[in-house]
Amino acid sequence: MIIDELKKITKARLKMEFDVYMQEIHWADSIGRKDIAAQLCEKHLVERQHITNHLK
Repeated sequence: MIIDELKKITKARLKMEFDVYMQEIHWADSIGRKDIAAQLCEKHLVERQHITNHLK
């Protein structure tokens, strides 16, 4: 039961983190900083892959 709660919390936290990345990417894009948006996108993908592999 505690493990299930921790999994829910972990999923929620990861979703929040990834949502923030997307907000930052959209913000950088909206002010014309496509270079920063691309860097953030790459970091987002790398971090997501790292976390996903770690949780398997």
